[in-house]
Amino acid sequence: MTAGRKYRRLSRHRLLLANFLFFEAFTRLALSRLESRSGILVKFKAAEGNQFSGKIRLKVVTLNRDHHPKSQFNFQVHELAIDMDMSALFLFQTVLEEAKITGLRGTFKRVSHITRFKPRKSFVVKSLKIVDMNIQVTDTTRGPMPITANLIMQQLESHPFRSKLSIYDILFRSRGNGILEQGSFTISRSDSTEDSPGESRWYIEEIPLKLLGAYMGGPFALISDGSMELEIKSRPTIGKNPLIHMAWDLTIRNVQAKVPENYSADGIIGKMAQPVVNYINEHSREL
Repeated sequence: MTAGRKYRRLSRHRLLLANFLFFEAFTRLALSRLESRSGILVKFKAAEGNQFSGKIRLKVVTLNRDHHPKSQFNFQVHELAIDMDMSALFLFQTVLEEAKITGLRGTFKRVSHITRFKPRKSFVVKSLKIVDMNIQVTDTTRGPMPITANLIMQQLESHPFRSKLSIYDILFRSRGNGILEQGSFTISRSDSTEDSPGESRWYIEEIPLKLLGAYMGGPFALISDGSMELEIKSRPTIGKNPLIHMAWDLTIRNVQAKVPENYSADGIIGKMAQPVVNYINEHSREL
């Protein structure tokens, strides 16, 4: 064996030994920097992987963010696995080949309006997977009474998931299924081609109308009970001036409406709302 081959073999052994000895400490250091930048405290029970290849697997993970002006959360994750593109770091980019979250539990609270989501540093996840999620979501920004709902995701996949286009990717580049309160929903999409990014379909069934009214306002704010079935088909176009063609099919069932208590029956708004309430209640079976 030549001296060069011996040196390369010895170097590989040293790298493996360094990874074995310092991987967990390196991971904790990286996560402590995340806490200083974003206020997110991350702890884990066990870690394995390779800091040189970018593969990291954390088990029994907790993520906490308290006293934040925008949102607060307390999550527990059974397993978090990521595969980072290490070559992208040389270009000062954060690219994950894959990120998979399994067994997510906890609570999320929105405490103020977010005018625009803008992460400190953009990132791209080529393949994002969330499996077995069950969290309680609370929104305190929609009026005097907080809105709370249980959100279950059996599975959610997004290919890709980009921080700068996060809403677009979830709406038009994802697949999944889950339960929101008593209702179920399914997200599907056709395969993309060179000429089209594919068609996405959201199908929502038996979702409580109270949740819709809190966010849409107008006549929906008068609804006190009922459920809805909603199908949304959308197909973005590719080109210099891209568009999104959408088709909505909304059915409302067993709806009940009433004038909110903070509206005076003798006031202008109360008088305008009462005919709408009467019409909704007269057609409560299906709209």
